[in-house]
Amino acid sequence: SVIIGSFSSGGGVFGSHVVAIASTSGGRRTAQVVLPGSAGSVEVGERPGPRFEWRSPSVGRLAASPGGLEVDVTVGDARAVVSVTSDDSGWDAEGWVKRIGRFVPCRYHVHSRRARCSVSLDDGAPRPAVAHVESNYGTAFPDEWVWVQAATAEASFLAVGGLFRPFRGYTWLVSV
Repeated sequence: SVIIGSFSSGGGVFGSHVVAIASTSGGRRTAQVVLPGSAGSVEVGERPGPRFEWRSPSVGRLAASPGGLEVDVTVGDARAVVSVTSDDSGWDAEGWVKRIGRFVPCRYHVHSRRARCSVSLDDGAPRPAVAHVESNYGTAFPDEWVWVQAATAEASFLAVGGLFRPFRGYTWLVSV
């Protein structure tokens, strides 16, 4: 697993970035690093299609586009290289809400629930795998957040929920 997050208190300036790698090849191990905002950059574009790129000279890069996803990051002695070129059509988690997106403080998009991909961990040997690719972005994040996800080549399950103010209950999105 690879998780990359960038955090901002507003104004498009990122105060910190986190990169985490979890591997079960050769035994369970995890590695993570928190970087200052100046140690990473984020670029987002719309043409020639939506694209996103996260880059850090000391850790690596993540690049997403309509054609797929490429990740190559190293944290300590753990390295993950992921290439996703197929798309299982994802899941439009926002439904009608995307039409009023600029008024919604937290946006959520699932690019792929179970796309086939190639993964190399530590030893460099590419292995077939299943990828879950999502993005969460916006001007605010829920006060509380719960996320669970599982995928195989045949099926996937995703449940995500958060406590959004001013609502008094959890808002849940579920995909099977």
